[in-house]
Amino acid sequence: MTNSEFAALTPTQQTAVKNAIRSVLANPELGPRSEMMSDGSEAYAYPGSHGTPWGINARDDGCCIARGVWPEGLPL
Repeated sequence: MTNSEFAALTPTQQTAVKNAIRSVLANPELGPRSEMMSDGSEAYAYPGSHGTPWGINARDDGCCIARGVWPEGLPL
């Protein structure tokens, strides 16, 4: 598993991804979580078996522009 794309995100994107991950970790039974950013893009995360998969969907076409897995046990 890798989290290498996370380092390339803007600070705003990193914050949104972390917020989505925190929501998933707090209540994994609720499933996928997301957070909209001021530019209209969406950060999302969902429960995984070996960490928390995350991604960012672009505002214009909804295509995934970044994704990774937040490793299990790595502090936010």
